[in-house]
Amino acid sequence: DAQRVVDAVSPATWKVANVERTASHRMPHAPFTTSTLQQESARRLRFSSKQTMMFAQGLYEAGFITYMRTDSVNLSEQSLVQAAAHITGAYGDRYHKRRKFKTKSKSAQEAHEAIRPTDPARTPEALESSLTPQQAKLYDLIWRRFTASQMTEAAFDATAIDIEAGEYGFRATGSVLTFDGFLKVYPSKFEDNELPPVTQGQALALHEVKPEQHFTKPPARYNEASLIKILEKAGIGR
Repeated sequence: DAQRVVDAVSPATWKVANVERTASHRMPHAPFTTSTLQQESARRLRFSSKQTMMFAQGLYEAGFITYMRTDSVNLSEQSLVQAAAHITGAYGDRYHKRRKFKTKSKSAQEAHEAIRPTDPARTPEALESSLTPQQAKLYDLIWRRFTASQMTEAAFDATAIDIEAGEYGFRATGSVLTFDGFLKVYPSKFEDNELPPVTQGQALALHEVKPEQHFTKPPARYNEASLIKILEKAGIGR
């Protein structure tokens, strides 16, 4: 079947059928709960759940973060005011966006706030000399996640180009970051994929057609982070 398509489109006339440009946004995540902190700490810092809770305990006892055993994403009014002051002072008004979050789980224990720095003005750089290297890394993660939750969305320009080749259609998609927003403090993986400027009806020259086969893979074995995630999703324990 694939070879039949290759044979049909190779001699065909290729042209741009449609160009669609849209603005898209990416929202920041909610601040950490115990389980999301353990997951992200395992993914980004390679800490085990036990290590994460041990380092967090030290940060809590020193008064640098709120209580680290919580299912809640609630934030106090004081923390929202502090975050606004820090973000507007450090990055400017256009980077601040006040947000409150609601916990989705019906069984969540909401006696505590989300895990956050007790004072956002205490930046990771300011505390680095007061902490062990592991505590410093974990504090940096908690501080960035909380600060990002109160920042503007990241903005992208997305482009989709529909291409006609005889009776077959192809689509190319790309996006370019236009405003970093919360990504300024909480970077995540993305690649600018800028498409060349084309217009509707424009003729295209074929470079190559690749008939490639792909296979779906079974889910990977659980690691600590993915096991915690599925336990939380299934409502098993805390």
